[in-house]
Amino acid sequence: MQLSLAARPPHAQTSTEAPPGRMMRSICAFLGALLAVFALSSAPAFADAGKVLVFTGTAGTPNAAGADTVTAIKALGTANDFSVDNTADKADINAANLAKPFIDQIASRYKGTRLGRQELEGELLEDVEGALWSRAMLDQARTSVRPISFKRIIVGLDPSGGGGSAQGIIVAAIGIDGLFYVLEDASCELSPERWAGRVVTVFDRQKADKIVLERNYGGDLGVAVLQRSRSSLPVKVVTASRGKHVRAEPVALLYEQGKVRHLGTFPQLEDQLCAMRPDGYAGSGSPDRLDALVWALTELSGPPSIAYAIGGGRRYAGF
Repeated sequence: MQLSLAARPPHAQTSTEAPPGRMMRSICAFLGALLAVFALSSAPAFADAGKVLVFTGTAGTPNAAGADTVTAIKALGTANDFSVDNTADKADINAANLAKPFIDQIASRYKGTRLGRQELEGELLEDVEGALWSRAMLDQARTSVRPISFKRIIVGLDPSGGGGSAQGIIVAAIGIDGLFYVLEDASCELSPERWAGRVVTVFDRQKADKIVLERNYGGDLGVAVLQRSRSSLPVKVVTASRGKHVRAEPVALLYEQGKVRHLGTFPQLEDQLCAMRPDGYAGSGSPDRLDALVWALTELSGPPSIAYAIGGGRRYAGF
């Protein structure tokens, strides 16, 4: 027999609730873990289980709190004659009790979707009241069918700066069917030279036409590092004159009209979308992925414009 426990520190939650609600859930989850530890130490019957599996996965970077919890439970196991294993992989928790066809077909089919993240991975996903996007809207936009060809492919880039260190890199396209497709989320948290190299790699792999780069925070640095990486890249530099939530509203309308498709699942991007309200961003950190998506789809939904090869001055008309 095997007993499973979840050792999750207070800041490892993934809900998009307002901070007070998220904090309360975090406190409850942490107290639950403490109660489990006390139960193990006071109930010799747990020794009959033979083995305890402790889940230590977090929504972000692994932390000392999770490691300390595992150490404490292993000490209890040594004292009470049961063994303890730990894993950060959610699929390990019940894989031994599931049929292989289920894992191969059902789990792979729903992986990354709202249903899969809640039912298979145990995440708490709740819509933010009044958000511009909903989980249901994004599930309806999902497709696994890639069009044969696209009219234009854009890489939206939100360089780090202004409250965050991550870089939003989203690839979107407009198909010959007139629909917009989100093709890839290549966002990262790297040094300027490394993220610039990543942008070039994505640009080549997706056979993109243009990069749209936000100037406001880190844009000038972004142009400089891209130029060092490849001087002939066609780049359009844009300046944000309105707030993020204002820029996001026309893009959210495209989703409401059924004009956008997600080619696969993009959990981190979709979490940011579902935390954007008409009065501002309700999530944590900076919505870097959302910003990059908004720039890419705004460029695709407008008339073709001119980009310039950074460093060379060459005009790329009709992109």
